[in-house]
Amino acid sequence: MIQKVALQENARWIKSRAYFDIADLYYQAAFDRPLEEAGLDYWIDTQQAGLGYSYIAEALVNSAEFGALHAGQDRAEIISSFYQNVLGRTADTDGLKFWTDSDLTPAQLLDSIARSQESLVKNAAALHGFEDAVVNGTLIANAGELFDYTTAPTVVEVPVPLDVPVIVDKPDILATTHGPFHVDFVNAGGNLYLGDGTTPAQGFSTVDDPTSKFLFGVEITPRQTATSVGGYIPVGSTFDGTTLHVTDNVPAGPQAIENGSFQNVANRGAVNSNVVIGLHPDSDFDFREALDAGYQIKLGLDTDKTAADSLLNLTAVYNAANDTLDFVVRGTNRGFVDFKGNGNASGEVASESIQQNFVTSGGVAALTQAAQFDNHLTLIDPNGHVVQELHWALFMGQPGLSPAEQLA
Repeated sequence: MIQKVALQENARWIKSRAYFDIADLYYQAAFDRPLEEAGLDYWIDTQQAGLGYSYIAEALVNSAEFGALHAGQDRAEIISSFYQNVLGRTADTDGLKFWTDSDLTPAQLLDSIARSQESLVKNAAALHGFEDAVVNGTLIANAGELFDYTTAPTVVEVPVPLDVPVIVDKPDILATTHGPFHVDFVNAGGNLYLGDGTTPAQGFSTVDDPTSKFLFGVEITPRQTATSVGGYIPVGSTFDGTTLHVTDNVPAGPQAIENGSFQNVANRGAVNSNVVIGLHPDSDFDFREALDAGYQIKLGLDTDKTAADSLLNLTAVYNAANDTLDFVVRGTNRGFVDFKGNGNASGEVASESIQQNFVTSGGVAALTQAAQFDNHLTLIDPNGHVVQELHWALFMGQPGLSPAEQLA
């Protein structure tokens, strides 16, 4: 299984520990061996060049070592080896069928299995992000953090939940895919508190924890669409007890009438991610009290149109002046302010329509066919554990695809 690489007395290495964690998991899954220390500086250079995790995965599956180890193996056999190497178990029948039948490339399969919640939990003791370190005689707690929030650049190369442990085996969390949003968090017309209040609430993917009383939801719709148009149906979803992963095929390019919008708008993306955060009425907290009690809500938006996860990491803060939630880069006022809602007396609700071009380099021009964006909404409890997460992946397809055409 994964082994620790000695990183003490090298500040450059320690700063990139979380990046090594992922590389280490990839090496274990692909080669059944840990990342060698001699390669650390190479991967640091890769990271600092702005190349994401997908670059590592692609490099490994295209290497001579991978070709030699897996020569003559079919897709199912390669997937089975990933399970055995990094999860330490035989692939279950359903899991093996799911991955074998998927459209993922070998590199994407490597990433999905090596970076799964099961893998992170199983290998937690050997991941550098979960240990302290000593640099020049000084103890650095939680050295797996890639950066100091007070001085860090906006975009960082680490998934939101990586630097905190995960609560597993939580059968109480409820997950739905493309269903109606909870009645406590919609307006009198049954729609969302977004814009003029006509955004549909019938196609949401949600995770709902009756213990923390938090509910997360996302619906993907054409921008400026009629309620009757509805949202895109996810083409795939999995739930591991903590994280709901959903995948949506959506049109590339700008907002267009042909995919269900009211009008053509060249400087806006074709679809919205309608993000809603709810706090049930029987909760002991409102949003402000929940944050004061130590809960954290993280929003990670993918800035990279490739398969890499280059996340703009935003943290929820309470805006006392407007009685709303803001999502900002920690230590700054940059981000999404005034998440709308809070109008339903039955329960706290905050919602916003987000377009991927808000955070991508190049804006709408980055929303090209075959682009991929992975986004995360994560709840961390006062003990520092990930309680629930909603991960939605947008795959940009042919321009003009409407929800109705998706069903046809």
